[in-house]
Amino acid sequence: MSRIFDLHCDTLFKFFKDYSYSISQNYGHITDSGLLQGGYIAQCFAIYQPTDITGDSGFRFFKKQRQVFKNTVNNSDVLELARTKADIEKNSENGKVSAVLPQTKPSALQAPCRQG
Repeated sequence: MSRIFDLHCDTLFKFFKDYSYSISQNYGHITDSGLLQGGYIAQCFAIYQPTDITGDSGFRFFKKQRQVFKNTVNNSDVLELARTKADIEKNSENGKVSAVLPQTKPSALQAPCRQG
């Protein structure tokens, strides 16, 4: 069976706008059961960052969506956080789909550097 490493989905923004939207069951393309049935090895969850939200506001917006990502992974029976290739391999061996969080637009990070 071929394995899928999906490099982009906008699911987080849907979760961000509607907290009743869940990874376990929703009307979108990415669900726990769909990831397993589709043979996914990893799913990148994009943070949608409107171009007009920058600076401190952009950074706060980024952090809120990052928290939605963490909550999504924590509430999933299928997803496991992955930061490295080794994480992806380990998650796959354990029957999990790796959840990866790339930042697709740098505008959120144009605020002064800080811990966060």
